[in-house]
Amino acid sequence: MKHLSDLAFALLKIPGWCAPACIVISLCADFARASSNEVVNFGPSQMSQAKRDELESRVKAHLSQGEYRLAIAVGTEAIELRPSDGFGYEMRGSVYFVKGNTNEAISDYTRAAELGRRTSSLYLNRGNLYRTRNNFTAALADFDESIRLESKNEGAYLCRSSVYEKRGQFAQAVADASRVLALNPTNFHALRLRAYCHYLGGDFTPAAADWRAALALAPRDAESLNALAWLLAAVESPFRNPKEAIGLSLKACEVSQWKDGRYVDTLAVAYAGAGDFENAIAFERQGLEIVGITKSLRDEMNGRLQLFKQHERYVQSREVLRELRKHP
Repeated sequence: MKHLSDLAFALLKIPGWCAPACIVISLCADFARASSNEVVNFGPSQMSQAKRDELESRVKAHLSQGEYRLAIAVGTEAIELRPSDGFGYEMRGSVYFVKGNTNEAISDYTRAAELGRRTSSLYLNRGNLYRTRNNFTAALADFDESIRLESKNEGAYLCRSSVYEKRGQFAQAVADASRVLALNPTNFHALRLRAYCHYLGGDFTPAAADWRAALALAPRDAESLNALAWLLAAVESPFRNPKEAIGLSLKACEVSQWKDGRYVDTLAVAYAGAGDFENAIAFERQGLEIVGITKSLRDEMNGRLQLFKQHERYVQSREVLRELRKHP
């Protein structure tokens, strides 16, 4: 049975790796504004099956047309019909969830729970909303309950993994991402998240393996291309390979149409790692001209440019990695 949580899970935007190392991932709950014929499909309620089906059908129809106001009105109608039944509150809360009205969604989900609603999707969705507010304690509690109610809920494990990552609990994050992959070995998001957590933990071999697995699923994913390239070019490891990193970086830059300064920075680092300082300097300068790069990244790129001018390659220090662990 499909839940609204499935839609939300599919729509999670994973923004990718940030400066300075070009590989800091952060799952966020900036949910896309979308419609679907499967956005409402809840469990039992005190209403008759026929009435529940009618209400759900109307909500689906409104959402398919982007008619959020009318969908919310149907949820309100359900509440007025059965004020003691949490079904109406969960349904309306889920419309608010898709619409992006965080406060209203949390309020309705909470009221539904108070009235005895116990669905995995309710706790998963509310947990994601708490996560957008960086209320990680509340988010974890909801994800725990979602998993208790549905032990094979991929979305709940993945979202709980992302919270552990944000809290710097990388072993727990890896464990939950691994649970997702045990349920679905082709879960691309779990592979990327687990790779990053391995990386932060200093486990570079499994990090590289997961990024390669992610690229096997999505060969043109610029973030994974860039992340693996950085690992091969900037991090001291037994499998350091700046020449391969150049190829990966070039592909990331091409996919992004040379509009992302992080990727061009990684390309410069890869060329320097291969001893080609002429190209390293040229691409670092090109990257610095791209509009939109952050001040912190610009400062680091300027620092690397000075290294390249002295014919020195950039090596990511353990101190940088420690800082990333503090602010994942």
